[in-house]
Amino acid sequence: MLHKMIQIIAGASAAVMLLASPTADAASYVQPNDSYDGYSSPAYLNQVQAAKPLWTLNIGVESDDEWTVSAPERVAAGGKQAYYIKGGKLAAVNVHTGKAVWTFGQNLVSPVTYHNGELFVLSGQNRLYKVNAVTGKAVWSLDLSGAASQSGYDGRTIAYDDQRLYLHLTFGGLVAVDRKSGKLLWKEQTMYGAGQLIVTDDLLLVSASESGAITVDVVYAYDKHTGKQAWKLNSNSSPLLIDEGKVYSRDTWPPGDLDTHQLKLDVTDAATGESIAVYSYVPLAEGEDPLGSSASKIASDGESLFVQTAAGIYRYDTLQTGDVQQPELFRQSGQWIAGPYNNKLFFEDEDRQGITAVKLIDHNQVSYEGIDNPVSRLDFYNSGMYVGQTDGELYALNVTTGQAVFRYDTGKQQFDPFLVEDGVLLARAEGMIYAFKLPAQLLAPINAGSAVPGVDYTRTDAGLKIDGVTVELKPEPIMINNSLYVPLRGMAEALGATVGYDAATKAVTVTYKEKTAVASNGKNINGTVYVPVRQFAELLGVGVNWDSSARVVVVDTKAA
Repeated sequence: MLHKMIQIIAGASAAVMLLASPTADAASYVQPNDSYDGYSSPAYLNQVQAAKPLWTLNIGVESDDEWTVSAPERVAAGGKQAYYIKGGKLAAVNVHTGKAVWTFGQNLVSPVTYHNGELFVLSGQNRLYKVNAVTGKAVWSLDLSGAASQSGYDGRTIAYDDQRLYLHLTFGGLVAVDRKSGKLLWKEQTMYGAGQLIVTDDLLLVSASESGAITVDVVYAYDKHTGKQAWKLNSNSSPLLIDEGKVYSRDTWPPGDLDTHQLKLDVTDAATGESIAVYSYVPLAEGEDPLGSSASKIASDGESLFVQTAAGIYRYDTLQTGDVQQPELFRQSGQWIAGPYNNKLFFEDEDRQGITAVKLIDHNQVSYEGIDNPVSRLDFYNSGMYVGQTDGELYALNVTTGQAVFRYDTGKQQFDPFLVEDGVLLARAEGMIYAFKLPAQLLAPINAGSAVPGVDYTRTDAGLKIDGVTVELKPEPIMINNSLYVPLRGMAEALGATVGYDAATKAVTVTYKEKTAVASNGKNINGTVYVPVRQFAELLGVGVNWDSSARVVVVDTKAA
């Protein structure tokens, strides 16, 4: 009996081995790697309410080319209508009902654009039309075939000011057109491969790429009135910021052995194109290879510069070099995909099954409900955050709270930019338009980027003196209800004080000469905490006065 039991056990073991591996001999076992079980939450756990569209519309695809199948410039919105190109015709529908209003033209191609009540569209015969958005009738048309050096163009890059339309022609450079009359004002035929167009007071800035021994980024500046080239920046990306007559752009020349920082911003005089300064950020550590340590991504909200490196995201004051600053470091796993917006940076989780935001004021996190697949598209409009996933689900979320308001399954993978018109969300995916009525909470404006609803402020050009010495203060003070507020961190660090955050009490603290005080009346504007100038004096125990005639904040550290 015992012998039979041994045989049975041995046979069972052999059967187990055969299931685990084609080879029964344990000495030659190889662990298989022929399957994968990726974790995902069961669908029934997603409690976000499914929405029903107001209407849907199939406009088809403009091209079979995988890169242009969506053609996001085929759809525009304004005046309570949506406009789209289908079958070479321009059509308008009511955004609330989806009912057709009018159709126009033939052989039309993208883009179609709506700007300040005016509608513009192109044809495949090099003709530009201005169309009355209410009636669908042509106001004027302009033959651009003489402006192009070759036939055909895509013209996907368009910019405006109040009087002119600026259009990049793929084969013919740039043109400027009078919006009212349709008259061709000027043409510039030497510009090829243009990217972004930016209109300033007197200039049209054009980003482009040029190939020689290597391909380099360039920025051209044209007099927008005459079309004459004003200046050119070599090895610079499209401007990050234009402020007070200065252009800030990233130096994109490949890093070399002599580089000392991970990022350089060139500061250029917008009027002359002359270099004003070169600002450097994120010093390289001793022995660190410059070739492998360049900043991977940068962004700005006009007040701060955010620089992504392997260590995390550094936050600097945009308008001064990094070597005189103590940057704030944000560490967060996952990919930085958006922001700053609503005083937050937004990250897609490492497993691509969620979105998390990090607050600029205190580094606390906000998780966004419902997101459970990789992000295909994300856009913000006021308090609304709109996400399209690669599994076809789209989500409408409250950007402040992280709450998902509704979701809808489109069955698509690729999403175009979301549009919002007259309280209606227009979601576009692979030739389909889906319209949804939005609740008031998603339409509420986020006031000037402030985390304090209803804060109305104006900036000042005030200076700062500490014990009689002039000190540069950035960002500048602001006025709220005729009261002067100063930037807490900037003022504190100018005095040698430190600003911190108490996670337990969620309070902003200031430590100066071994004394720690709580800033209880601060206003968060674009991620910067401002306090009344009198409160700052009380916090640090120094004398602070406002010299209104000289417009200078005067600090006396010896006064109690």
